[in-house]
Amino acid sequence: MALSTATAAYICNPGDNAGEDLDIVDYFWWMMMATQMLTTCETDADCTAADSVCGTLSIAALDTLLCLDIGTMCATAIVDAEGVATGAYTDGMYSEAIYGSDSLWSSDCSGDVYDTAFFKANQEALQTGACDSSKADFDSETDECPDLFTCGTGTIDGDSILGCFPTPDCVLEAPTIPDSTVTYTLVCGATKIMATAAAAFAIAATI
Repeated sequence: MALSTATAAYICNPGDNAGEDLDIVDYFWWMMMATQMLTTCETDADCTAADSVCGTLSIAALDTLLCLDIGTMCATAIVDAEGVATGAYTDGMYSEAIYGSDSLWSSDCSGDVYDTAFFKANQEALQTGACDSSKADFDSETDECPDLFTCGTGTIDGDSILGCFPTPDCVLEAPTIPDSTVTYTLVCGATKIMATAAAAFAIAATI
């Protein structure tokens, strides 16, 4: 029987770097992601690739700051019943088990760039623009915004999105993106805003 000339490579957790408490499969994944596939960072300014921000990648008790793609590693795409992406996202990402391991990895992103991109993507996906009463096919029974919302146009990162926005945000005209310090421009229908404001004033006057 001829002896094989094939060679094999082995990798062991050296125990002298971050990740020393991970099992070997997790350690190999961690080193591949943290030192070969992704770039370390301290702030968003360190991430030069398009649509990437400085976020936290974690596995077990280990985490580090790395440049993460907003759409594929910072947030989880929402899919419909047929598995088709809707364009909307939930914040954060949690993986399936790492191949060959029971461990999961997770990521978390924050900051002005991420907050703006996350909010914008969800507004573009969820707002239909049907509330525009100037459209020929507008039906007040089905297209009117629900209570406490007003039809308006939000300008987010340079793009305009028509839809139903919280009426208090319409009054502000430059509301803050939820859970953020970033503001965006919002112009809404004046009639409903004035009616809502008048109702609020009337209630306050009776207190």
